[in-house]
Amino acid sequence: MKWSKYNIFFNSTKYSCYLLYNMLSGFFIEVDEILANKIFNIKNDSQAIKELSDEEVKIFTENKILVESDDVELNKLKVAILANRFDSRNMHLTIAPTQSCNFKCKYCFEKDRPNKYMNKSIETSIVNFVKKKNINKLNVCWYGGEPLLAKGTIRSLTKELKHIVYKYNASIVTNGYLLDEDFIMELDELNIKYIQITLDGNKDTHNYRRPHETDNNSFDNIVKNIQSLIRLKPRIQLSIRVNVDKQNINEFADVYKLIKAISSNIHIYPGFVHDTSTSCNLSPCLLNRNEKNNFYKKLYSQHGIYIKEMIPQLTQSSCMARQLNSFLIDPNGNLYKCWHHLGVSDKIVGNICSEQIFYNYDLIAQYLLKRSIADYTECNQCKYFIVCGGGCPDLKFIEKNNESYCSIFKNNITSYLEMKYAYLMKKQQTNDRI
Repeated sequence: MKWSKYNIFFNSTKYSCYLLYNMLSGFFIEVDEILANKIFNIKNDSQAIKELSDEEVKIFTENKILVESDDVELNKLKVAILANRFDSRNMHLTIAPTQSCNFKCKYCFEKDRPNKYMNKSIETSIVNFVKKKNINKLNVCWYGGEPLLAKGTIRSLTKELKHIVYKYNASIVTNGYLLDEDFIMELDELNIKYIQITLDGNKDTHNYRRPHETDNNSFDNIVKNIQSLIRLKPRIQLSIRVNVDKQNINEFADVYKLIKAISSNIHIYPGFVHDTSTSCNLSPCLLNRNEKNNFYKKLYSQHGIYIKEMIPQLTQSSCMARQLNSFLIDPNGNLYKCWHHLGVSDKIVGNICSEQIFYNYDLIAQYLLKRSIADYTECNQCKYFIVCGGGCPDLKFIEKNNESYCSIFKNNITSYLEMKYAYLMKKQQTNDRI
């Protein structure tokens, strides 16, 4: 047995204690000085493991603090990732029933694309495509444009798809404006288990950055719909993505507190804006890695807000770009391998209505294999690879030789672990008082 390279062990001068974290298992503890001395010895000489008690050896082995080989552990992870990537029995479809939208967001990469709606012929082709795949499980994410402008398509296509697969689940990414009570009551029938709604800051900022076609105060309507959703479907999985850049960075905490007042179960997280469009230049507003790190630190130190995005998590799944059986389908039936590509003609990998559905195999192969766990040596040698999964494959093609797609935890993980420690201590003290 040996000390794993995926351990983070350090003396926190800020909290006057030793902290130990393992990125493979998520195991996190405060270490006393006696055990810390044993750990220092083990790091220098694996034979010093004999200094550990049987119970310590058991805990350290179960939580991958001690491993036979880091290469073996990495290979296990690779197998799990590749098995998920090439799983042909499960399918993930992101379906945009329309590219039309009732918002005119100033930064939207889809704003110059046609307001096309999906017709019955495309729906039928999607159903036939799924039938031919002979899958067990289908996960559908409704996307757009604004998908709730096409509620009829969501209803009719859901009905057809539910009948041809063993297990069907759905989610939706929406601006939330049309998430009225009538549609909320349909969620169970539509098998929609997860909803993501986007806000861009406080009321004034949101209404300015994400203007509705006719309503100059869409913010209040969205918040009202969130309240209705929680009241009518309290068990729904709801995430609020708050788009964050330099212009609204100080408003995230306000939105967080506003939404948490509706329900503590709502997940609220920052969506750091990045420019994937050639039609606009967002660069002056974008946050670099240091600025993102400072944002999280201030979020906890100034507002006491701690979210799961502030601790590294083992990554075993992949985005649609890196999954063989995962595609985005636009209203014309065109197929893509990334959400960012919707409506971009040179990123189309096939068409659901064509006799030969797929025709851009080169692009499919690039995303499945190139610059990934399968062949990207630079990432494989990085200990943070296991928590970032190699980063966004689309950004890697755009920003070659740029570390902007690297994990925010790289070279900065101790400060995040100190935040986690402070949060856990505060939580324990609160529970003790209760």
